[in-house]
Amino acid sequence: MENRMSGPSSGPPVEREYPYRPKWPAIALCALFFGAGAAFMAHMALSNDRGLVINGIIELSSEGARVFYWIIAGLFAAFVLLAAMLVAVRLTSRQRVVLTPEAILVPRGRWSSEDIALPFAEISDLVLVEVQGERFLNIIHEGRKYTLAASLLPSKEDFDAIRRRLEERAGATAEAEA
Repeated sequence: MENRMSGPSSGPPVEREYPYRPKWPAIALCALFFGAGAAFMAHMALSNDRGLVINGIIELSSEGARVFYWIIAGLFAAFVLLAAMLVAVRLTSRQRVVLTPEAILVPRGRWSSEDIALPFAEISDLVLVEVQGERFLNIIHEGRKYTLAASLLPSKEDFDAIRRRLEERAGATAEAEA
C-alpha cells in the first residue's frame, strides 16, 4: 500500500529527517561547465569556415559542421537549463527523507515535495548500487523501486545511517549489485 504524505505536521512521529536535494557546488559546476561548453560551441558555429571529420568516419561540409556545432551548443544549453531547474527546485521544494518508527518517507519524484511512506514491513528488498563512485540505494516496495542517491543527502554518513536503519527495520540486507 502506497501512503502519501505532505507537509511537516502530518504523519507519525519523526525519528530523523534528512534534507534530500542537490548540493550548491554540484549545481554551480554543472551550470559553469555546460555554460562554457555552450558558449564555446556557439563561437565555433559562428566562426566556422571549414568542414569537420568526426573519427575519420563522418565528413561534414563547412555548413554541416556549423549545424553540428549549433546542435552541440543547444545540448549544452539544455544542461544549463537543467541546472536552473535544480536551483528552482532547491529553493522552492522541501524534499526530504524521513525515518519514523514504522516507515521511511521518501520523495514521490525528483520534482515533487510530496512524500511517500514505505512501511518497513512491506519493503521486500534493498539493493546497493555503485556507478562510477556514486552510491544509490534501491528500495523495493510492493514491486516498485524507489532510489535514494547518496549525493542528494547531506553526507555519506547519513546515507550509510539510512541504509543501516532500513536493514535493521526491514529485515533485508542491502546487497551490492554487480
